[in-house]
Amino acid sequence: MKEIWPRIPSLERLLKKQTLSPGQSYRWSQFIVWSEDGKADDSSPASPLPETGQRMGLKACRLYNTLTLQYVEPEIIVHPDSRFTADQIQEDPELYSLMQNYFLVPGSRDETAFYLDLYRLHRLCARKPGYSGYTILPTWSCNARCSYCFEEGLPRTGMDEKTVEKTISFLLASRRKDTTLHLKWFGGEPLLASRVIDRICAGLENGKVPFTSVMTTNGSLITDAAAQRMAGSWHMKSVKVSMDCAGEEYFRRKNYYHYDDTYRRVMENVNRLMKRGIRVNIRCNVDEENMDDIPEFLADLSRIIEKKEELSVVFAPLHASLQSSTCRPLLRRLEQADRWIRENGFLPSRPRHAAGFCVNHCMADNPEGNVVIAPTGDLYACSFCEPGTSFGNVADGVTLPKILASYMEVGEVRQKCTDCPFLPRCTPFSRCPIREYYCREEQMRRTQEMLLKGKSRTGTD
Repeated sequence: MKEIWPRIPSLERLLKKQTLSPGQSYRWSQFIVWSEDGKADDSSPASPLPETGQRMGLKACRLYNTLTLQYVEPEIIVHPDSRFTADQIQEDPELYSLMQNYFLVPGSRDETAFYLDLYRLHRLCARKPGYSGYTILPTWSCNARCSYCFEEGLPRTGMDEKTVEKTISFLLASRRKDTTLHLKWFGGEPLLASRVIDRICAGLENGKVPFTSVMTTNGSLITDAAAQRMAGSWHMKSVKVSMDCAGEEYFRRKNYYHYDDTYRRVMENVNRLMKRGIRVNIRCNVDEENMDDIPEFLADLSRIIEKKEELSVVFAPLHASLQSSTCRPLLRRLEQADRWIRENGFLPSRPRHAAGFCVNHCMADNPEGNVVIAPTGDLYACSFCEPGTSFGNVADGVTLPKILASYMEVGEVRQKCTDCPFLPRCTPFSRCPIREYYCREEQMRRTQEMLLKGKSRTGTD
């Protein structure tokens, strides 16, 4: 049996090699994605296959295990409906290896319950004291009024000096001592509060705390001076610039308070960052109304960006679209976007093979330590900062541990998901309000891209 990707090392402590149970009947795990030449199928191989177990030395199919992330190519011809006795497995070294590595499981096993037990245990082991990541919102103010903004209704305030100093003290007191801190500047538009960022970064420098930072911005306020501080004292490694496709539609959706050819200026500001060695990702938010503007947007970007081969571009559906029945046709149309991105010389988003067992699905349920600090100094698990979800503040720390603990609870698995091979990649935690509409079909598409393009665990050539 050829192993294309090994089991992830992070599971070795918790998921030992499976042992054979005499008298048991075994079946193929529900967490297998079957593929033939990288073309994935979660139900059966792409073509009729001979009787299972017939050793022919041919490449019948490949098996990708979404639980262990192991990817193998057996020498035997297999079929997803086959069952095996313990004696058959004992007599066949390849079947035995597949059983040890959880490709074959006891027929009576409830794999959803098995996965959730492993998930809870892994999350418990991942917990460490202190925070290693901080998402800091220096302001809720913004110079744009995006039509889709999820922060509508929040007070347009920034951190006052007192809150800034308490935030620095909180960072120094709550940080994990054995690691480099990772700061994410978010907003509002974080560059409207550059003085706050200056002071917090200086406070960490004075405390001799190693840190790096990233930022999400609309990109309109990146001057030469700002870019210099970002590359210097802010220790910025990457910037995500949010855009909304081409000229008129960009103008309408961003709805800036003061518009001065901002569309072109944002692209020129991207050049400013890249000249200073800061990685840039342009995230273009799309729905059915602006999809047709993608070619024009890429053409404009191509004319202005100087180092196209270093710029990453991604077209991402808005959250509202992900919850809608219109999401599937939108995603199908977006499949063309990667080709358009390459044709224009930019870096497309690439399917990636996870480096480890997925113990969290966003910042909010991260057992390894992440906290959101609002402009008011209140602490949240999620950057949405929904009313009633704060669990403390920078002055007093965690004051409502029950709210914090609720973000760590494992959610109930929906009935339609109990037989899904992608359950280990998308299980939501209990408080998450997002329930994506498209689910299995989109996970299958992403996995197929990964298996087709990925030659290594990172998905690179």
